[in-house]
Amino acid sequence: MNTKKEALVSYLRNLIRQQNLTEGDRLLSESALARDLGVSRGTVREATRRLIDEGILYRVNGSGVFVGSGESFKQTHYHYLSSHAERAAQVGKQIHRKVLTLELIEQCSQRVSYKLEIAPASPVFHIRRLISFDEQPVTLENFYMPARLFPDLSPAALEQSKYEYVESRTGQRVAESRLTLEPILVSDEETTRLLGLEKLQPVLCQTEVGKLADGVAFEFNTSITNPKYLKITQIARRH
Repeated sequence: MNTKKEALVSYLRNLIRQQNLTEGDRLLSESALARDLGVSRGTVREATRRLIDEGILYRVNGSGVFVGSGESFKQTHYHYLSSHAERAAQVGKQIHRKVLTLELIEQCSQRVSYKLEIAPASPVFHIRRLISFDEQPVTLENFYMPARLFPDLSPAALEQSKYEYVESRTGQRVAESRLTLEPILVSDEETTRLLGLEKLQPVLCQTEVGKLADGVAFEFNTSITNPKYLKITQIARRH
């Protein structure tokens, strides 16, 4: 039996209880724990792995080890389109949407017109919106919507369900989202502040174009999600 590992497992259990650590709270880094407790990093890794297996801790690559199961924001099958409200409901949370900015751009950029498949220099709305589950900020969205489709767009409309608004305004179903995920390092202070990140923390940036049932694009969205609340499990089957 590795007595150092067992002692460290007990220490971490007590630490979580005594400090009232809750879902999403981060532990000290492995190197800091090893230094403070006089054990090797390998022993720390074995102890945390035990608690991860038990569902007491979870690891986010590049960010550290956190308290909880890591299920706060789980997208089990990422190839199925679901809204933030559906994801919040899955984990028993209330969703809150806050529009930070909404502006009409009379002539959009070439990139935006290409993504939305509209004529160059068309008018679009540019929106920045913060999504929270209960009081915890989860996702910062930065998106564009064609003004011709949504001439009455307002902050109040987007502080409710965006999908519901789009479907009621267009009379069509939201059918698909063409999505790209890429790792980035967050450098701007506002994003780190709004999402509770560290400067230059690695995160997944999600770029997507949402389309209606008739194939018309209704949004071009670039969003960043706090990695504590994003877990993707993709099941691939060989045929």
